[in-house]
Amino acid sequence: IERIFILSLLLLSANFVSASDVIVDVTPLRDGSGVYTASVIIDTGTSTINTIDGVLNYESKNLQVEKIITGKSIIKAWILNPEVRDGQISFSGIIPGGYSGEQGTILQVIFSAKERNETAITASINTLLNDGLGSQGLTSTMEQKFNTVAMVDKNILREISTDTIPPKILQSVISQNDAMFDGSPFIVVSAKDDESGISKLEIAIADQKVPDNEIQSESNLKWQEIQSPSVLPENFDRKYIYTRVIDREGNYVAQLVSIPRQLSPENFINRLKDWWGFGILIVLVFGIFLVIRRFLRRHGTTNSSTI
Repeated sequence: IERIFILSLLLLSANFVSASDVIVDVTPLRDGSGVYTASVIIDTGTSTINTIDGVLNYESKNLQVEKIITGKSIIKAWILNPEVRDGQISFSGIIPGGYSGEQGTILQVIFSAKERNETAITASINTLLNDGLGSQGLTSTMEQKFNTVAMVDKNILREISTDTIPPKILQSVISQNDAMFDGSPFIVVSAKDDESGISKLEIAIADQKVPDNEIQSESNLKWQEIQSPSVLPENFDRKYIYTRVIDREGNYVAQLVSIPRQLSPENFINRLKDWWGFGILIVLVFGIFLVIRRFLRRHGTTNSSTI
């Protein structure tokens, strides 16, 4: 009986350690300010996850969303950027390479209180394991109750909107794989923003190359929002491609994408020149051939007449 009891404890302990939990940590930005930071954190136990899908519910009659921060998130590729709607913040994303740890920040939300009251914030998440099979991981929910104060410090609200640092584009790569997008070329954009977090990715395709000092100007290029990866249109190799990354405070950075040499517009023009030159050469050779052939025929006819 003693052995069975010890074995049961070990099994329970193992299950507890491998279990994952979502944590909602609510703290005031300053005591009595009426402004609060809600951090959604995951403890994966001994598991390694690579996909998170979740929702954060709050009582909109008591709380107002002031800012969403994803700069420190373990999620590096957002499928659904945190979106506010009717007392809910929905989100989902991927963690390339996976994550395993006790204090993995998913996102942070800054709330202001509308009135003095007891309120609650509830986080629910669903995860997939990083096992190459997409196996089901943690499904967890946590509710955090706390008391708010009615007086909101407006100075703090102004302080939390001071992100003026643009994001960084780590890389913009054009690739092609038969297993993706039916073999069509596509672009992958990787970026980071350690402050407010990435809001969206955009692409612009131009016939003419834009001077480097004008790339950051919004009026010079026609930007369209994309997801990463994103399939490219036909004949893109005859044009110039630009990517732009915008953070949650509106700061942005843009750059010209380096197209593989065999697909670059300059090389396309060079190919046209080569084809044009090659075509002229073929015409000349064919013309010389016809002249020689005609000459031989005439020469052969003259010889026959003489004989």
